[in-house]
Amino acid sequence: RRLSERLSRLEAIIANNNIVGNQTSVPPPSQDRPDHHSRFAKLPDNIPLFTGQVKDYMSWWTSFEALILDQPYTPKLKFEAFKRCTAHLTLLQPYHSLEGSLENLESALAKVKLYYGDDVMIGHAMIKQLRQLPAAADRDASALKGLSVAFGAAVQTARRLGNLSAYEGQIREAVLGKLPSSVRLVIAAIPGK
Repeated sequence: RRLSERLSRLEAIIANNNIVGNQTSVPPPSQDRPDHHSRFAKLPDNIPLFTGQVKDYMSWWTSFEALILDQPYTPKLKFEAFKRCTAHLTLLQPYHSLEGSLENLESALAKVKLYYGDDVMIGHAMIKQLRQLPAAADRDASALKGLSVAFGAAVQTARRLGNLSAYEGQIREAVLGKLPSSVRLVIAAIPGK
């Protein structure tokens, strides 16, 4: 009789857990649940960490938005991703102890955007970074390439801010001040420059 009861219980467990032979199968996601696409989702490993530097905000935000916010993850998973890439920032520590909910996610994102996403702060950080670059000596191809890359990044950031004209003069002044005089003379000789 005991053996029969145990067998019945075992059959019930097998039926409830969808165990077939030695393999366990996960039941298919319910179509009635609003998060059925992300129920078994795993966050990507390549979520970029936010440095907490204003100059890095735009590139981090663009990546985070594409990899996490625009994906069909649950608010809980999205909030976990946010906490993972901002865990080291003191400003956001109060959010790291909160439950993963849409409300908490939106509140944390608003805090980041308010503090780091200010266009003026990003613009000033970009110009400051350019002014801190070392000056390039004559025929120093590596330094000249570095200035060229920094110039391109600054122009791209100003375009993303939708305000290239406001920063164009400051960007040009900061980069030209770092160039050797021989290069500045060549640039000055170019019509329209």
